[in-house]
Amino acid sequence: MIVESLLNKLEQRGIKFTPLPNGNLYVTPKSALTSELRDHIRAAKPELIAIATIRRLRAYVLADGRHVEIVRYIAEAIRGQHDPVQIRDNLVDLEHQLISMGARYDAELGEAISTVSCVFSSARLFGIRNLN
Repeated sequence: MIVESLLNKLEQRGIKFTPLPNGNLYVTPKSALTSELRDHIRAAKPELIAIATIRRLRAYVLADGRHVEIVRYIAEAIRGQHDPVQIRDNLVDLEHQLISMGARYDAELGEAISTVSCVFSSARLFGIRNLN
């Protein structure tokens, strides 16, 4: 299953995933997961962690209130990368850099982005494709 199809299935079932600091994914609600979906999630774990990190980074705001520039940082972090693990690692590093620059996660902005993404599933910051 390509990552785009997996994302659509997860969104249709109301399944959300969050990367944890230990490298695992927290997936909820567990009751909505089938064994087939669990297998697909495991197979696409680096891509899903990268996607979840991008989604979280979109709601970061720089210390002076700017958030548009975050998109440029994301693009620079993944430019020329094709390995999902390297992309994931670059995005995690970017998040640490942003925090050290005084950036913070804006929960209200994050919720607004999530709502728009759920209602208008084609409204994505980045196109997602299978990187393998």
